[in-house]
Amino acid sequence: MKSNTLSTSDTSLHTSMTSISNHNFRSSDLPMFNLKFIDQGFAEKILDKSELSYDLKSNSSSLSSTYDQDLKAKKYAEIIADMAVADDFVPGELSKTGLYLENLYRKDKALFRDCFQKAWLELFIRDERHMANFICIASTLDYDMLEDRADTLVIAGFSHVSTLVNEAVIRAVEMWEQEKHIEYLKNMRPANIGWLDNYKDSVIRDLERGL
Repeated sequence: MKSNTLSTSDTSLHTSMTSISNHNFRSSDLPMFNLKFIDQGFAEKILDKSELSYDLKSNSSSLSSTYDQDLKAKKYAEIIADMAVADDFVPGELSKTGLYLENLYRKDKALFRDCFQKAWLELFIRDERHMANFICIASTLDYDMLEDRADTLVIAGFSHVSTLVNEAVIRAVEMWEQEKHIEYLKNMRPANIGWLDNYKDSVIRDLERGL
């Protein structure tokens, strides 16, 4: 696999923060607890105002953080998808989208993987050329950066109706050189298109020889 020396680009996004207001509970307002479904410990905490206040603030902070992270991931994914649409993949050359993904990975691995998946899910329903282009760009990234996000892309991409996208998936598998992808390819339904099935079989043989 080849490694790329990349420059650092700075992209900042402003995200909205949400808050959840505190609620006051009275014991008279509480319904009868069905202990089969309600955690008894939590039910007892509800009757204690001090613990209730702490729980609500803790849950509020957690929900706000989760919402903020999801909003950030969506914003980054939109940028990545739009960049991939405008980008041209040239074998052997670094793409702007690839550089952006590399830099995002260095800043936040979890955010990177979430954005990566959201981006291709968006491109999946757009023009087939955009989806194929994104997969080709992804194939230049190290597999370890993507892990199961790459596996999901392989399976989903080969199910696409476009042979252009199918071919891009096989190319990505060829580039990533992962042993487990052999079984993925073998368990994919034949395309019944001679050159495409031959390409897939050729990649399977190459991967098997490399074991």
